[in-house]
Amino acid sequence: MSTLFPNSIDTKINPVAGGQVPTTTPVDPTYGSGHAAEHIFANDAIKAVEAKVGVDGSAVTTSHDYKLGLISGANQAASKAYVDAQVIAGGVNASSTLKGISFLTSDPSVPTTPTALNGEEVSATPGNNKVVRADGSGKLAAGWGGSASGLATLDGSSTVVQNPANATSTSTASKIPIADGSGKLNTWIDTTTLSLPRLQYNFPQAGESISAGNAVAVDDGSTTVTLNPTIGGAGYITAFGSQANWYGQTFLSVAGANRIISITMGLGSSTSTDFTLSVRATSGGTPTGSDLGSASVTGVTSGSEQDVVFTFGTPITVSPNTTYAFIVRQTNNSNGRFNEVDGTYANGTKYESTDSGTTWFNLSRNLSRLSATSFNVVFGTTVAGYLYNADNTGSRKTLGFIGFATQTVTYGQSCIVNISGFDNNQAGLTAGTLYYLSGTPGVLATSGTYKVAIGLSSTTLLIKQL
Repeated sequence: MSTLFPNSIDTKINPVAGGQVPTTTPVDPTYGSGHAAEHIFANDAIKAVEAKVGVDGSAVTTSHDYKLGLISGANQAASKAYVDAQVIAGGVNASSTLKGISFLTSDPSVPTTPTALNGEEVSATPGNNKVVRADGSGKLAAGWGGSASGLATLDGSSTVVQNPANATSTSTASKIPIADGSGKLNTWIDTTTLSLPRLQYNFPQAGESISAGNAVAVDDGSTTVTLNPTIGGAGYITAFGSQANWYGQTFLSVAGANRIISITMGLGSSTSTDFTLSVRATSGGTPTGSDLGSASVTGVTSGSEQDVVFTFGTPITVSPNTTYAFIVRQTNNSNGRFNEVDGTYANGTKYESTDSGTTWFNLSRNLSRLSATSFNVVFGTTVAGYLYNADNTGSRKTLGFIGFATQTVTYGQSCIVNISGFDNNQAGLTAGTLYYLSGTPGVLATSGTYKVAIGLSSTTLLIKQL
C-alpha cells in the first residue's frame, strides 16, 4: 500500500537477518510484496515528508517552508510571544532558559529553585544577592523592606487595617500623609498657594493703564468726557469780515481721549450764513497742516449770537494730552460773527488767519460760547470692547463691570481678568465686608451703589456681579 503520511504514521517492517523481508509482509495492491516492494514503500514515505517540508521558497501552500515564510513583523513577534508563553508554562527541558530565567518543569533534572540571569536565587525569603518574589499569600516578607509594624496591609474590602509607622496626620517631612480625626488633610495643604476656583478671560486690549487687583469694565465705546474750561474775563462779539478771515482756538485734549465727537461755540449773523468748523494739529502751539476732519452748519440767521454745535459725522481721531486747534470760518458771505472772551486759558489761545488758513498769528483772546466764558469740546475716551478701570459714575465703566484684573498692563496690552469666583490679588480687605465701585477708577469702597465683591480675607474676595 502507499504511505499514510502525513495523515497518519506508517507501520514499518524491518528486514530480518540476511536482508530478507519476512514472508508475512502483506501484499500491497500497488507495490506487491517482498524486498523491492518495501523499498518502493519507503521511497514513497520519504517523498511525502519532503513534500510536507517543502523546498526553499516553496509555493505549495501546505508546506512548512511556505507557511513559515509568512511569519514576519507583528506575526513573528506574536509567534515569539506564544513560544515564550509555552516556555513559562513549563515546556522547556533542564537546560533551556528564556530571557535569563530558568523555569520549573515536571522534568526532575530541572533545578528546583528558579534563578536569575547571573545565577541569583529568586526567593520569597529575604537574603543577600537574592531576587525578591512574593510568598504563597502574595505578600513580601517584612525582611524585604523593614519591620512588620512599618507596613500597611489591606483587608478583603481593600481597607487599610494597619497604619505605617511613618504615616501621620501632621505635616512632617519624609512622612506619609493620612487623614486626621475629622477625615481631612488640612495640615498637609498650603492654603496660601491653593488655586481657588475661578473663571478667567483674556481680554485682547486694555484701553488704559490697569493695575493687578483693579476692578475693571468692558466699554461699548459710548463713554465721553467734555472739555469745558473756565476761562473768564469779559465777553465780546466780533465780526469775521472777509471770508478769507479764519479764526482758530488751540486746546489740550483730555486724558484718555481717542476721538473728538463735537465742538460747541457762539456764532451769529445779520443774514443767513453758513459756517464750517474743522480740527487741525499744531506745531509750537500754532495751527498747522490740513484739516483732520470738519463739520458744517447752514443758515445761521439769528440777529443775536447762539450756541452752535458742530457734530462730526465721523469722529476725529486724536491722542490724549495733545494740543490741537479748531478752526471756524464763514463759507457763503461775510456777515458772520463769533463770541470770544479776554480771560486766560493755560492750555491754548485764539489765532487768526487772513489768508484762509495758510498763515496764523496769535490774538491773545479765546473763543467761547454764547454768554459763557469757554468753548466746549466733547471727547470719546473709550473703545468698544476694550478694558477699562471701573468706577461708580453709572456710565459703561460702571455697567460694564466684568471682574478684577490679574495683571498690571498698559494701553493696548492684553489682560487676564477673574470674571467669576475668587480673586486673591487684593490687599487690606476685611473678611465679611461688602465692597462697591468707588469714584476712583479701579478702586473699591466699603459703601456705595454698585456692589461687586465680598471680602474673604485681607487678600481674597468673592466676586459678586452687579
